[in-house]
Amino acid sequence: MLLTLSSDRVLALAALLPTTFVIAFGSYTSLNDPGNRDAPTATQIEAARASYVLIFADSQKALFRTAQGTMLVTRGSQLATAGRVTEIALRDGRWSVSTDKGYTFNG
Repeated sequence: MLLTLSSDRVLALAALLPTTFVIAFGSYTSLNDPGNRDAPTATQIEAARASYVLIFADSQKALFRTAQGTMLVTRGSQLATAGRVTEIALRDGRWSVSTDKGYTFNG
């Protein structure tokens, strides 16, 4: 018995398989999202604050003093141990920088 597929069925199958993979992969990555990590401990926060000292910020960028010198960051920049910068905001008259790992640095 010879199995024949019409071109419509082949196209539908070709479209369905990648979509199924993307949905399955998206479910897998959302369950393993790094944003679901526990909040940093007090020791980790103190170590990060010692490593990154906020010396200047405005609505677009922030400048940190580190052991290697100064570091200019914007939203999306990576701080090696503290995560990716998600927000630079003025709060209660002081600038703060927040990361996706739960760290907040105040100026």
